[in-house]
Amino acid sequence: MSAQIWFDMEVGKAFEYREKTQALAVKAVTERAAKAAAKAAAKAAEKAAPEEKPAAAAKAAPVKRKRVKCEHGRQRSLCKDCGGSGVCEHGRVRSVSV
Repeated sequence: MSAQIWFDMEVGKAFEYREKTQALAVKAVTERAAKAAAKAAAKAAEKAAPEEKPAAAAKAAPVKRKRVKCEHGRQRSLCKDCGGSGVCEHGRVRSVSV
């Protein structure tokens, strides 16, 4: 086989490959554009008429713990008179570790 024929075959293969990849790229771009348009239409429809979420799906607000106050009106764990756990035997407030 001559070098020219071999070269022409290789160029032909490269050209076919290029055509295939370009077709695939055009197809991918078209699909991406269609998905984006569908997503935008769905978002616009949701804005026009928002769906109500069922109560079970809604997240419940976290429950805040109520601080227990002692008879002296202080937080029970920090009250010196009640002997709270946040006070050491010397009557000082213990350090709070984070």
